[in-house]
Amino acid sequence: MAPNPSSGSGSGSRPANHRSNDVVVESMTIKLSPGKLAEFRNLLAPQYRERRDMTKRYRVTVPFRKDQPVTPERLKQLVLASGRIQLLLDEQSSNDKAKRAELARTIAELLDEIGLAENLPVIRSLGTMLNAIFDRIYTGVYVNEVKLEQLRSRYGRQTVLYLPSHRSYGDFILMSYVLFCYNIAIPGIAAGMDFYSMAGMGSALRNTGAFYMRRTYGNDRQYWYIFREYMRQLIVAYDRGIEFFVEGTRSRSNKALSPKIGLLSMALEPLFMGEVPDLLVVPVSVSYDRPVEEQLFVYELLGVPKPKETTRGLLKALSIVRENYGTIYLEFGDPLSAKDYFGEGLNRTRHTVAPTFAQTLAREERDAIQNLANDVVHLQQHRMVLTAFHLIAIHYNYRKYHGQTVTLAELVTGVTQLGRMLEDLGAVTEVEGCTDVQQLCLGALDVHRNVLQLTGDGVLVIARSYHDFSRVDKRKLKGYNLTDGVMKLAVPIFSLQLYCNPCLHWLAVPAMDTLDFAPQGDLASVYLSALGPFLCTYLQSVAVLVDQFRGKAQFTEKEYLAAVQQHVEQQLLRQERNVHPYCLSLDSISLALHSLVSLGAVRKSKSDNVYRYDLGTDGMIESIHERLKRYCALLPFEYLTFQNAVTGCKL
Repeated sequence: MAPNPSSGSGSGSRPANHRSNDVVVESMTIKLSPGKLAEFRNLLAPQYRERRDMTKRYRVTVPFRKDQPVTPERLKQLVLASGRIQLLLDEQSSNDKAKRAELARTIAELLDEIGLAENLPVIRSLGTMLNAIFDRIYTGVYVNEVKLEQLRSRYGRQTVLYLPSHRSYGDFILMSYVLFCYNIAIPGIAAGMDFYSMAGMGSALRNTGAFYMRRTYGNDRQYWYIFREYMRQLIVAYDRGIEFFVEGTRSRSNKALSPKIGLLSMALEPLFMGEVPDLLVVPVSVSYDRPVEEQLFVYELLGVPKPKETTRGLLKALSIVRENYGTIYLEFGDPLSAKDYFGEGLNRTRHTVAPTFAQTLAREERDAIQNLANDVVHLQQHRMVLTAFHLIAIHYNYRKYHGQTVTLAELVTGVTQLGRMLEDLGAVTEVEGCTDVQQLCLGALDVHRNVLQLTGDGVLVIARSYHDFSRVDKRKLKGYNLTDGVMKLAVPIFSLQLYCNPCLHWLAVPAMDTLDFAPQGDLASVYLSALGPFLCTYLQSVAVLVDQFRGKAQFTEKEYLAAVQQHVEQQLLRQERNVHPYCLSLDSISLALHSLVSLGAVRKSKSDNVYRYDLGTDGMIESIHERLKRYCALLPFEYLTFQNAVTGCKL
């Protein structure tokens, strides 16, 4: 039976039609124009060939044009001449001119490591290469032109912060490509040292606007001062804007990550210090039909470390990739005025008592920035396009939980109704306005035939896994050394779950509401099927704490991750209830641990530069365990059908 959007889910269900243009965030209500798939245009379509022409005349729009444009070299000079760096030189040279000159040379070298560059021939060359790659592996790169032109109309009054979602290594390259196609200046882009160390690629990316930052500063006060001042000059003096990922790193699970506020705090510091009147914050949503790193993400979630990035490895991968990765959707969201967002919380007078470079942000200012970061991530998710395969994964997941097969006809009906349900919740889906949902589903299944396939009888099944796990270096695993049989079960289920996860933004809250009441109807089952793997993960994670760590003084996160994976493997082998292959996800287990820390059920401390954990004595962890057992008892699912669904899997 396909889920019926109008079927009941108990008194805790959401109304069937409550789509709203308003998003309530921490500090304000943001008026959003309704998302529309019709606003997107395919850059790979023939009529856009001129936009993609990398030899075209570049009539660039600069977001915040200054009277005197600042070159990359001038940026470095401004950093060296700044009060912050001059104070650093004074402190570390002790009035020794020779030592001061040597320190200045060291700082100049660090600025050469950090600093961005602009080289139009390099940009054109990389753009030409991207044209060839995109034509080969994608059927569409869709850009919301309506939103982009609305953003362009806001340029000219303040520095722009582009804050994209981060689901692939290709995110910032894609952003630069799209901006160039639409004749908008490429911003300064924060990049990690992984790219810096790639032969040839590091300098090429620098020439397209990348500036590099070390992941950890440690106690290197000098580097911290220099990078912080470089960020300040990008905000105060640079006219092309800045781009960085507020999530900090790629999401391997296709879910949003908790935002990090380090770079965002540096970017907003000049606003709080009164050095700039305002900043324009632009959430950017990038949706991938199929991320190129799909299988790498699955392996990493299971504990297999990612391979080191090298230029040779990248070129080899690009040369052999011939698969279809479907579509990409990119939307520049409704821009936020940082000044309006912070409102009365923006008290600049407190920073007038001393030079700005000698001050730091107050605790309440950092809290306000954390709220903004949370809201940006929420807004990114709000405008993600849900592709047909996201809906296929949710529907297949829902049916398999009930031990039911899925025919093509049932799939089409289910995807159509899911599309309506999600659109009522406010989502933008590929089903919107589609006149042939069957063809849409068949196209999606062709792209994702490594995950789901139709049999000759027209029944949807999980694709057979051909992964060779004997080559995995077990010494480098981040978790437990899982058996090959369990790995063969987990990999295809993890691949499927990656495409369920983007829907959680819309389904998680209704699902949790449903748990508070007796779940009834197909709609309730759809909600709960989305939440099921995570409830089971929390149950198994807490069970391990109660059974194995209650009497232990302290433990590390690595010890805990391995213990939970080992416990889940044993549960799978015994075919116990309330265990799902996705309970092996290190990402989900780690999130469970940190959630328990936030609740106060687990205590976190640091010694010898290592974080350690222990359980409180108030019985809170046991109380949470009992509550999770009650919740999981409400889930009306047959988990063992997933083991039977993976063809050829022997545990």
